[in-house]
Amino acid sequence: MTRTPTQRDLFGIKAEDQAITDRTRVRFEKMRAAREAKWAATTDEQLLRMRIEASAKDTDATTMMCLGLAVPMWIDRMRYWRPAHREQVAHELGERVAYDQSIAAVVDPDARGTVKKGEIGSAFNAIAQGLACLAFCPGGVVFAGYHWEVEA
Repeated sequence: MTRTPTQRDLFGIKAEDQAITDRTRVRFEKMRAAREAKWAATTDEQLLRMRIEASAKDTDATTMMCLGLAVPMWIDRMRYWRPAHREQVAHELGERVAYDQSIAAVVDPDARGTVKKGEIGSAFNAIAQGLACLAFCPGGVVFAGYHWEVEA
């Protein structure tokens, strides 16, 4: 039995399959348009609030409270530093946060017996100082349920 050209198109797709494909494509285009319309109607303040709420879920209450006190103190201390000096300090702190084992102990309570005494406090201070450096960037920084931003 031979197939006629009306039953299949050039790509070998049946007409019924093509109709299903078209309906699916139209449905996904509508969903995409609705999603884009929702985000287009969202204000910057709403987006910031969503980021703050999402970041608060990832941090325990004690760390949030301590950062809420320490970061503004560092911001106040750094306020009159030259921008180049803040940038240099931020790079040094970034390397420390990336490679220091005591940073893991701040996040993971099970690792707290594996570092020397005083290292966790030093690591926490590096995190707070780094967040203060980021607060001087345009748009500030969102972390642990807070938004810190220093206006120039």
